[in-house]
Amino acid sequence: YYIGVAFHTALPLTDMHAIKLARGYTAYEGVIKVGKKRIIVCECHLPWQSALLHDSAQATLLERYANEPYVVIAGDFNFLKVDCDKSYQLWKDAGFETANRGYLGDLVTCPCVGGCSNYLDNIFVKGGKILNTMVEQTTPAGYSWEDPHGSSDPEERKAWFAVNLSDHFPMISDIVFTF
Repeated sequence: YYIGVAFHTALPLTDMHAIKLARGYTAYEGVIKVGKKRIIVCECHLPWQSALLHDSAQATLLERYANEPYVVIAGDFNFLKVDCDKSYQLWKDAGFETANRGYLGDLVTCPCVGGCSNYLDNIFVKGGKILNTMVEQTTPAGYSWEDPHGSSDPEERKAWFAVNLSDHFPMISDIVFTF
């Protein structure tokens, strides 16, 4: 059963469990233990269907991690174009550093055609430092990375998804925690 969740860490990830978000969306959380310190790691996919659902799921995560000193949250945040700056500011105000739209600038992670921004995917870090971030475009040479969601040609859509595992590209960050 594929749900698009992946964590890669040099240290063991334990205590994995699901967190219920709005409208049946689920985030997945685990813990990395370094001595007596705990780093909470969370993967999420926030609802895109409405601002109300999106904001509810975002508020759940922000509240959940408000008092945690070390947190990494990665995933598809589905920031809507109309609220993109406001959403980023909420995370920054909560003490999170942002990999996308942070000091590295804007990283296009999704060739979106709808009401969402092209900066849907992100990695937010609290209590640590993001050293670098990259977006891995997985489209093979000779193919367009632009998502044909708007295409009326079913063969074009089929060919695009044959070479792209998702309509998002993976983000990779190096993160350091100093205790």
